[in-house]
Amino acid sequence: MKLEFKGVNGDPSAGSTDSINFHRAGLPVLSLHSVTQETLQLINSPRDVWASLSWKDYYDSHRFVSALLVFLDQKLPYPTFPF
Repeated sequence: MKLEFKGVNGDPSAGSTDSINFHRAGLPVLSLHSVTQETLQLINSPRDVWASLSWKDYYDSHRFVSALLVFLDQKLPYPTFPF
């Protein structure tokens, strides 16, 4: 896919993801995002608007997550339910 991955040194004061409640309940979570070190400072600030979004990073994240879901769907065993 030729995507560039970078780490982000997240600042806890920037806020949390929607998955935090699942994590607190002891459920495993995986949070994927398009936040960069540069855009991290915008979260929950007056500049946290659509115009500040990096559309390339957003689109690349979407492509990666879509491919990851297809891969997992093909590789993981199909769950069986007791009903």
